[in-house]
Amino acid sequence: MNSGTDRTVIGACHQVRFRPTAAELFPELQGQDITPRLVGKPSIELPTAFFPKMVCAPSTRVDFVVFLNRRAGGPPELRPYRKDVARHALRQTLFGTPDSLAISYSTIERLLTMDVLELRYTDLAWAIDRLRTLVREGR
Repeated sequence: MNSGTDRTVIGACHQVRFRPTAAELFPELQGQDITPRLVGKPSIELPTAFFPKMVCAPSTRVDFVVFLNRRAGGPPELRPYRKDVARHALRQTLFGTPDSLAISYSTIERLLTMDVLELRYTDLAWAIDRLRTLVREGR
């Protein structure tokens, strides 16, 4: 989604990267090796084959931006998320030249024209089901 006005994103679909603290939220990641990185923060990097039920695609259309909150108290819910908070969260990990940052910031602004949501949950199965419903029904 680095150029144009459509909602197609392209990514590296054969690898996922997590911060080491993600193991606190996703027990499945505990004990995985931490990869040092020349640029950026250390991370847990895994091939998507590590997640046998994950469906991968090199590109897809994006209709929603969903922030995951597995620590939230209270009942599980999918709720609107403040776009200014989302903007800050999306920008905080970026680095690069002024030109590349300008492109990234523009991309973030296009993402923020979509519905931005927060999924609050503790039960992973519930969260997966709720996301499936969002994709299938648009709500």
